[in-house]
Amino acid sequence: MERSYFSADYHPTEIAEVSTLGLGKQSSGNVVVSKNKEFCAAIFCGDTKLVRRLIADETAFPTSDRNLSFKRAIQTNQVEIMKILLAPGCVDPASDNGIVLANAATNGTAEMLRLLLQDGRAHRGFESALLHAAKYGKTEAVKILLASQCVSAVGLKCTLRFAEEGGHAGVARVVRGYM
Repeated sequence: MERSYFSADYHPTEIAEVSTLGLGKQSSGNVVVSKNKEFCAAIFCGDTKLVRRLIADETAFPTSDRNLSFKRAIQTNQVEIMKILLAPGCVDPASDNGIVLANAATNGTAEMLRLLLQDGRAHRGFESALLHAAKYGKTEAVKILLASQCVSAVGLKCTLRFAEEGGHAGVARVVRGYM
């Protein structure tokens, strides 16, 4: 059974080996690791050179699998990779109903979230990101999101409700401060 390159079975150094040694080819020439898996492995490992090369060669499809490349960069806190993906013409962070911003709010770092907000295109998923951050108790993300945009009274009430239902008193305090 083939292991997933993103499962707990693999250590990041093994993923780096997959992305750099032989490009995952067997002697018969059959590609074990597709170009997109290679691309995602490069993202996972923070291999900016390989990511740039695969994008330039047009052998990777950064928007495939509902922007999986963004999700991998967020999960592994690959800020430099995110900057590459945000370059004009590469990936649109607003696609897929702005789920990228919600992922950054719940799984990413403050730096990653700020980077997406500065880009401007990711604002489509703002409300979803704010609610997800409140639901999962991400106080810093809630602060960053609230400071970046004006939120309606209804949006603040929903955010407060999500925080309270999740038992996140710190998030609830922050939201009340904006009401």
